[in-house]
Amino acid sequence: MKPPKKFHVDVDGVGRFVFKWRDMAAQIDIENVISRYTGGQVKPSPNLYWLASTAALFEVLMIEGPDGWSFNALNPKNPAVYAQLQAITGAHSTTEDTFLGAVPTVAAAAGEGGSAGDAVRIPSPLQPGTD
Repeated sequence: MKPPKKFHVDVDGVGRFVFKWRDMAAQIDIENVISRYTGGQVKPSPNLYWLASTAALFEVLMIEGPDGWSFNALNPKNPAVYAQLQAITGAHSTTEDTFLGAVPTVAAAAGEGGSAGDAVRIPSPLQPGTD
């Protein structure tokens, strides 16, 4: 199925987000943003990587968020913010997977866990255990 140019996700208690679909150019942009936020570390801490990939998702793919919502305006000291971000990235990933296909993340392939919201995905030909 050919992906739409943009799609929306509705997140309970937060609102509607509109994202553009991920293509190779967007993935390169995401990788650059992650590198910028992690200072180019080869193996950043899981928390730093998650925050960087989450920031990259919003910087690169988000077209529009709910009125007044801004990633940079979120309070990093509020634990509820992280639950909200997980809800948004999870909804994004679930919706995106319906047309891009669910594939393992780099972290999951390396045995490091990974989550549905990870921005970095392994292309099908490179997935472990595939021909």
